[in-house]
Amino acid sequence: MKQLIINLLVIVSVGAISFLLHNAIIGTSNNGDYSIFGFYLFFAIASIAIVTGVYFTNVYLPDKAAYAFLIGMFLKLGLFMMIFLSKAEQELETIVKINILTPLVIFLILEVFLIFKKLNHQKL
Repeated sequence: MKQLIINLLVIVSVGAISFLLHNAIIGTSNNGDYSIFGFYLFFAIASIAIVTGVYFTNVYLPDKAAYAFLIGMFLKLGLFMMIFLSKAEQELETIVKINILTPLVIFLILEVFLIFKKLNHQKL
């Protein structure tokens, strides 16, 4: 349980730091109807849910932890598309695409690292 709390704090702190850096670099650029904070908040909450879900799946069903991660990823991307990209009536600008992909990649790498660390720690 201690490792889960540390992982959740890592997700929140990396999300906050990357949001502040992203906001400082991009500044007040035209982002259309989208909020950079909304992107980071969604991906942080989704990452917390996925890491927590995989953690508890690994406790009760260790053989199914990888499947829980894959299901969580598909749900996260599906919900993201339904919530944020359903508003897109035309082609997104390049800056908006970069603002979407930046938190996606940051939290994806973070999730994979934390889950890989957890699952490989069990094998040793």
